[in-house]
Amino acid sequence: MSDSSLFDAHFDTNYCPADHEARQIRALLVEPRLRLHTLDAAIQKLEQERVVLLAHIAKHETLLSPIRRLPHDMLQEIFKACMPEDRNVAMSSSEPPLVLSRTCSRWRNIALGTPMLWSKLHVVEPAAGTVARRTEAVKQWLGRTGSLPLSLSFAGTRQKRSNDVGTVAFLTLLATYISRWEQVDLKFALDPKAFQVLANLPANCAPLLRKININCTSLYPSPKYAGAIPFADHAAQYSVQTDGCGVGALKIWGSVTQLHLQDEDLSEQDMLQTLAALPRLRSLRLEVWIDDGFLPGIAPLPVVLPLDRLEIDGNIPFLQHLSCPELRHLTIRGLLGNTGAQQLTALAAFLSTSPELTSLDLSLPRESRPIIALLPQSLRRLTLTGSRRSALLNVFDNLLTHGTPHLRELHILQCGRIAGDAMKTYLEQCMGTLKCLRLEYSCDVLTSGADAVVSDAALQPFRDAGLDVVVKFPKTRTVSPFHGLQVTY
Repeated sequence: MSDSSLFDAHFDTNYCPADHEARQIRALLVEPRLRLHTLDAAIQKLEQERVVLLAHIAKHETLLSPIRRLPHDMLQEIFKACMPEDRNVAMSSSEPPLVLSRTCSRWRNIALGTPMLWSKLHVVEPAAGTVARRTEAVKQWLGRTGSLPLSLSFAGTRQKRSNDVGTVAFLTLLATYISRWEQVDLKFALDPKAFQVLANLPANCAPLLRKININCTSLYPSPKYAGAIPFADHAAQYSVQTDGCGVGALKIWGSVTQLHLQDEDLSEQDMLQTLAALPRLRSLRLEVWIDDGFLPGIAPLPVVLPLDRLEIDGNIPFLQHLSCPELRHLTIRGLLGNTGAQQLTALAAFLSTSPELTSLDLSLPRESRPIIALLPQSLRRLTLTGSRRSALLNVFDNLLTHGTPHLRELHILQCGRIAGDAMKTYLEQCMGTLKCLRLEYSCDVLTSGADAVVSDAALQPFRDAGLDVVVKFPKTRTVSPFHGLQVTY
C-alpha cells in the first residue's frame, strides 16, 4: 500500500472536501482499516505471549535475587539501618519494623527475632472504643524487645472525655517496663489518676533512665496533686512542659533540668518560689504573664539557679531577684514594649549576675539605646529584632557608643530604615572581631524609598575583607487579578 494519496496537497490545511471527494476518501480508507484491524489482532496475540514470557522469566530471576543469598546477620544489620534515627517508631504498617515483617516469611522471622528493631516505640492514644486493642498491640510490640533499654513516647488525648481511662491504661502498661526505660517522652492531660500512676513508681525502679520529658496540660480547674515522681530524680535530662497546670502541680518537679511553662497564672512571688525549688534547672522557657508584687510582709529572696539557657515571652519583673552566674544564652521576646524604669532595672540587675553570657536575643519595640546601654561585654552573638519602623534606626550609633568588643555575630531582624553611615563606621571598627552580619528588612522598607536600604556597593568592601554579610528583603505582596470576584468553575 502506497503512502501517497490523491489528497496529499490538502493534508494539514483547513480544506473541506466536497461531497464527491468525501465519498472518494471513505472508499480509500476501506483497505487500510482492514489492514489495521489485522495488525491489532496480531499485536494483541504477541502481547499476550510477551506477558507469559515475562512472568516465566521473572519467577526464575527471583530465585537469583542477590538478597536471597545474604546471610541472616547481614539482613539484621540492613534492617537496623532502615530504622529512623531521630525519633521513635510509629505503630504504622508503612514503616519499619512492621513493613519489614510483612514482606515475606523469612524477613518476618528475622524482624521478629531482632529485639533492637522494637526497642523504640511511639504510642498514640486511640479513640475510646479501641483502647483495649491498642494496649494489646503495644504489649505484643514490647514483648519482642528482649531485655534491651527502651525509648518510649506517648501522646495522650488533650481533650476531656467522660469515663476516659485511655491515658491511665497506657501509662500503667508502659510502667510495667520501667526497669528498662532509657528515654521517655510523655504527653497527656494531667488529671489526678494519670499522675498517680507516675507518683506510685518507686525511686529506684528506673536505673537506666537518662532522659525523660513530661508535657502535660491541665483540663481541670485548680488541680491538686500530692507527692512527686521520685523515679526520675536521677535522670541526666529531666524536662517538663506545662500548660495551665497551676502552681500546685509545678511544685512536684523538684529535680527537673529543663522546664517550659505556658499559660500559667503566676504571681512574681509564685514564680520565684517555684524556681527556688528547682536546684538542677539548666534550661527554662517561659510563655507566661507574671503579676507584679508580693504578699504584704514577705520580702523577695534572691534565687540562684545553674541555668545555661533562658527564654522568656512575657514580662520580666522577677528577673531582678534572679541570679544565673552560669547563663550563656538569653532570649527575651515581646517583653520590652514598655522600657520603663522597672523593666530596665530588672534587666540590668539580672545581666549583672550573668558574667558568662555569650548569646543574647532581644525584641525591641521602641528605641534601642536604653537596652543597648545594658549589653554585657562578654557577648559573642547578638540578635536584635525590631517591631516598629524606627526601633532600629539608630542601632549602629548606639552600638558605637555602648559596644561589645568581643562580638562575632550580629543579627538585625525586622528592621526598617537604618543609618547607613553609622553602620559603615561600626563595621570598620569591628572588622578585627566581627565575622557575621545579618540584616533582615521588614515590610516597611518596601515603601520607604531606595535610600532606606544600605546598598550592596556599600557592603561589598566588607565582604571583600572577609565579613560574612547576609541581607534579606521581605517578599513583595501580590494581589490576585480575581480578588473581589466570586468565581465558580
